Amino acid sequence: MSTAKTTTGRRDTIAALKDQVRRFEGSKRLHDDAVVSTGCDDLDRLFPENGIRRGSLVEWHGEGRGHGAGSLALIAARQACAAGGALVVVDRQGTFYAPAASALGIDLDCLVIVRPSNDRDEVWVFDQSLRCEAVSAVWGDVEQLNAPSFRRLQLSAEEGNSIGLLVRPQKALQQPSWSNVRLLVEPLPPGYETTSKEIGPRFRVEVVRCHGGRAGFSGEFEIVETTGTIRKAPQPPQVSDQLSA
Repeated sequence: MSTAKTTTGRRDTIAALKDQVRRFEGSKRLHDDAVVSTGCDDLDRLFPENGIRRGSLVEWHGEGRGHGAGSLALIAARQACAAGGALVVVDRQGTFYAPAASALGIDLDCLVIVRPSNDRDEVWVFDQSLRCEAVSAVWGDVEQLNAPSFRRLQLSAEEGNSIGLLVRPQKALQQPSWSNVRLLVEPLPPGYETTSKEIGPRFRVEVVRCHGGRAGFSGEFEIVETTGTIRKAPQPPQVSDQLSA
């Protein structure tokens, strides 16, 4: 692709992004919450400030099909946009499925999906989106991210006061990072039936690294599919409870 065509493509993308986010201008700053809840108090406690700080990056690492990192991060992104502002999804692989996001409670009217075609444009879209004052959160599945690009995104999040939620493979934990928190998400066996008869996918979430000294903390969580919320995973009944029953 020639330089001229690349430049024209980027200009078209900029124009499209500006057009989509224009309707969100002014809505993001209606709140002063510096820390955003994930919607689950127990998950919030894994973060150094009991929630996700605006102007920061969070990595959600997982391995294999159904690892859950993407879904948990998407629910956190929804919470970040609850008080206003757009959610930008950077969909390099072209696999993001909007109806599934809607089932998790994502407002499709506030959703902007961008599909960059290469590594350079992917970083550029993250950068521009995080800097935009009309954007509250940016979510994306990112495989490769070198140290200079990572630093660039960290500064962009600080400037835009946005939250970047990066879904990454487990092997990326060996790479340098500028995120505030790195989480490892691992799927667990099917959950235990509760009195409400709700059974959802369960995951173990461990803090691998963070600013604030909570590395090593972990918890087991469940996505309640009927409400698109996260809760602490119900534990199996103890042997003594089974005998007394």
